[in-house]
Amino acid sequence: MRRVIILVCSVMLTAPACLFAEPLTVVQTWQSPNEIKAFNVLETRFSESNLTITTLQPSAASLDGSEAIKGLANGLAETPTLISLSNEELRQWYDLRQLHSLTQIAQEQNWAERIPPEILETVTHRGQIIAAPISVHTSNWVWANKQLVDATGIDYQASWNDLLTMLQAIADSDLTPIAHDGSSDQDLLIFETIYLADFGAPKYTELFDQLNQTALRNAEDDFNAVLTKMAQLKPFIQRLDENAGWHEAIAMLTANTAGLVIQGDWAHGELARQGRIANQHYYCTAFPGEHDALSLRVDAIAALNARSQPMTPEQRRALNVVMDTDAQYFFNNYKGGLPAISGTGLESISECLQFAVQRKQQALSAGNLVPSLSQGMAVRDVIRREIAAVIHTFMTSDQAPIDAADELQKRMKYAAYLIN
Repeated sequence: MRRVIILVCSVMLTAPACLFAEPLTVVQTWQSPNEIKAFNVLETRFSESNLTITTLQPSAASLDGSEAIKGLANGLAETPTLISLSNEELRQWYDLRQLHSLTQIAQEQNWAERIPPEILETVTHRGQIIAAPISVHTSNWVWANKQLVDATGIDYQASWNDLLTMLQAIADSDLTPIAHDGSSDQDLLIFETIYLADFGAPKYTELFDQLNQTALRNAEDDFNAVLTKMAQLKPFIQRLDENAGWHEAIAMLTANTAGLVIQGDWAHGELARQGRIANQHYYCTAFPGEHDALSLRVDAIAALNARSQPMTPEQRRALNVVMDTDAQYFFNNYKGGLPAISGTGLESISECLQFAVQRKQQALSAGNLVPSLSQGMAVRDVIRREIAAVIHTFMTSDQAPIDAADELQKRMKYAAYLIN
């Protein structure tokens, strides 16, 4: 999922109290149609809490590197600000002393009783809770057009060869077997999905979360195996323009022009927005393979602390909105994921969400729930970008899998050397 950083604003002065409140800046990354609807839920709730929201659009370069982050934060320091970040981004911003600790708020509101421990862990760093988790996603899913897949008569979940046979059948019908949004993030997500299906959570964790040197020395054959499978998928993939949004690949699925999209469960929100129903119009499945590990992404909202000042009343009120059970229910109803807060019952509205809960529980019980590399939950972002660059070059060239595997291993070993 491509992350476009923006600041969203609407001026809401309907309540007299707003006249005395400072404007609130919200930095957020949700840009697909369903994500915009999800954020509208928060905007409405902020308005009901007498909060005025202001707008700014920094460039993506303003978030690239420590000095750029500090510069952006200083530019936002004049007004109370919240920012949507994920695991490794959160840690970097906190280590740069740009975020407030939310530990006291979390204790006052009993977050430990309301949020599952594996989710709360993703927003905990150096003993402090540093953000409010709002949305829980998992990345390695296949979304299939039911009509096109059923017409082939092939169960693509049975094996890799069955998947290839089904893709060929769709291609023979002059349709697109796999729609792809054109981004390097999408390439990395496909790599992550195949790696987890073929080699499982323990190996993945050693490589892409821990950067274990021993595992890296022995990783080239596994990398080659994954990249060889990606090479087999290349002829079946239609890449959209690299500036396309991931939802444009989903649009091909709903228009009955593409058979599959390999994408995270945020796709569910866009499919629902278009009125599509799981197992009537589309299938949501795991990728075929020996292992059913699951890669996790948690969207969270942090409070900016650019000038080491106390948290403002506006930031506190906004965080109360973020951690409201109903707000998370309706936000995720459009977003496509599950609320970070337990017991909302949102999964009852969709068979895909029920399956997502089932997969997550099974993965958690088996120790197979891992941080998503493609979604910024695993290694540091600078290393993730290096990995993504190798995979993207491979997917957009005629480079041999073994050569790309060698390049990937070298870059990861060098990165591990630098940080260890």
